Amino acid sequence: AVSQTFAVAKAPLIATADDQAITYGDDIPVLTITYQGFVAGESASDLDEEPFTSTTATPASDAGEYAITIAGGASVNYEITLADGTFIINKATATITISDLEFDVDGTPKMPTITTDPVGLNFTVTYAGAATAPSEAGNYEVIVTIDETNYVGTSTATFVLNGITSIAESLNINTYPNPATHSFRIDAMEDLKFAIYSMTGVLEFVSETNRLINISELAIGVYVIKIFNAQGQVVESQQLIKK
Repeated sequence: AVSQTFAVAKAPLIATADDQAITYGDDIPVLTITYQGFVAGESASDLDEEPFTSTTATPASDAGEYAITIAGGASVNYEITLADGTFIINKATATITISDLEFDVDGTPKMPTITTDPVGLNFTVTYAGAATAPSEAGNYEVIVTIDETNYVGTSTATFVLNGITSIAESLNINTYPNPATHSFRIDAMEDLKFAIYSMTGVLEFVSETNRLINISELAIGVYVIKIFNAQGQVVESQQLIKK
């Protein structure tokens, strides 16, 4: 009789660490492994030693990409090939609230109030594409973008700066007669303070609207009237001609 020896080669088995993805702040999930190559209905429990996985990502880790490392594994029947996976922590979405969206111009830059949830996140702001807060009348598209390692978010709103002209029109300001000889009036929807200046900027006197103003002692010439609202902002500037 002739005896023969047969060598039974190990079957190839690929063990791959499954990719994982969470959002910043979430718990780290159980890491899993996918196998390719089991025969005869076998599974990981039939291995002499099962592979194991680990990652450097923790619940405190910043958003980003981390490796899932697979190691170990032994079997008399399988030639095991290990493949690492990827663990991704995505940025969490922050909430942005934009308020105080309308101001009257007064010559200084104006900005809306911006809050974030979570509180205190860094962000960038543009006003109609510019990074500088506006000071001139107009409508501006405000875009707020979160600038953080672990959070993402954007919000838009329309920011309105009302010009002096629109304010004056709403107050229905009317000066007459102009030119004037002895007296004149400034009528308005409400009582406002005004001042009369010489053309060189010298203050002549201060009074209020909706009353007859005696200017008989003013020298003949051209003067500047500045009308103020309750906040002390100039809402109208015009010339007065004294004859």
